[in-house]
Amino acid sequence: MCLSYISSYQGMIKLLSSKVIVQRFLIIIFTCLAILSSAASCTLFGGSSSGVVLGLIKRDNPDGKGYRFGFINTEKLYTGEVKQGGLNLASGLKIAQTGTNSLYFLTEKNGFFRTVDGGKNWERKYVFGFEGTATGKRQIQREINAWLARNNSFIATDFAVDPKNDEIVYITGQFESTGRIFKTENGGNSFSQIYSSVEKDGFVRFVTIDPENTKNVYALAGKDTIIRSQDGGQTWQKMNTFERETVVQIGFYKDFSNSLFALLKNQGLAFSEDFGETWKIVELTKDKQTLGEQPIGIFGQRPKKDNPKFSLYEKVLPIQNGNYWVVIADKNIWFSDSVENTFLRLSLPTEAKEYETYDIFPHPTQAPQRMMVAVNNKLFETKDGGKTWSTGDKIGLQTPIGNIGQIIIDQNNDEIIYLMLVDKKTIRRDGLYQRVGGNGIFS
Repeated sequence: MCLSYISSYQGMIKLLSSKVIVQRFLIIIFTCLAILSSAASCTLFGGSSSGVVLGLIKRDNPDGKGYRFGFINTEKLYTGEVKQGGLNLASGLKIAQTGTNSLYFLTEKNGFFRTVDGGKNWERKYVFGFEGTATGKRQIQREINAWLARNNSFIATDFAVDPKNDEIVYITGQFESTGRIFKTENGGNSFSQIYSSVEKDGFVRFVTIDPENTKNVYALAGKDTIIRSQDGGQTWQKMNTFERETVVQIGFYKDFSNSLFALLKNQGLAFSEDFGETWKIVELTKDKQTLGEQPIGIFGQRPKKDNPKFSLYEKVLPIQNGNYWVVIADKNIWFSDSVENTFLRLSLPTEAKEYETYDIFPHPTQAPQRMMVAVNNKLFETKDGGKTWSTGDKIGLQTPIGNIGQIIIDQNNDEIIYLMLVDKKTIRRDGLYQRVGGNGIFS
């Protein structure tokens, strides 16, 4: 078992609290270094099986010679050692930027990570801390193995960072066949469990935080039930169940409490203006023309009876507090200036009529005119609201990479771009990245 994943601040303090335990700590270090020296690579789970590199890449100008993409997969180990390429096999689930150089990164099977230096080093954060009592070398090894196994058996699905305090993070998933929510108030150095579902084989899949009152936290229990906490996760109550539907996304489209939304897999967008008490479903419609065909309404028009409806929603992106909307649905990207108007299809420079659109990200200040779209492992950019797109390779790496699962344009420097990579066998299904051909993590 690889010991490079020992990463518990509280556990370290306990290990160093006495002379005897200092000796135990040294045993752990020497054991870890011995194992590391006998293995060139150490990963608890398989990542990409196709030879491509996963993890994260970043467009930056570190040496002043121009902006270019490069891998940022260095992992800082518990021993203090820095492992180059430690995240090369990590297929991502979500990445979030919380400050100039601060980001969180959730992976499918390799754990939850944080960087505070812009991606130069990533440190894994564990939901279960290490609390060992053994003194012998073998006994310590068994305790570490058990601790690692316990953390690795937690199937994470989503996380949300408090917009007013990036040390506070909520992370959702399943542990021991039960849906769970964990919370940290110190940037992941320690976690506490704040929710456990009643039903067996349950999942908590998504979590979002009220941007105005961050004590209000919403999550999705199972596939259809919205739950809410009004005290930062101490207590929870069931708010609404969308019968015979699957919720694939929850969030806020404005910087106010009364702008909660849920994207339904088949029905469309549901809105709540009273903290999740009641909901109104809006069924979105397609325009017959594409955005580049210069329709009568620049961004869409009032739908008519013959306007087709969407059948399969994947992701929605509100822009500028809901003044514009982008929807990934029916294997295409659609754009409108109102959920009550028709949505115009964005024509990308690909030969396929349908494709796997993994993500779309609006420019922080120039949206909706300037946006970036990830299709498979290609990155496209528009500067005219989707009427025309760049066609060249914007990444330019010689090493094969996975598909681009998420795009982030830096908050303070729009020349800096972060790309999260996912395994090529992964697609977005029911709002989460899951492996093609499997039954899904919820089966």
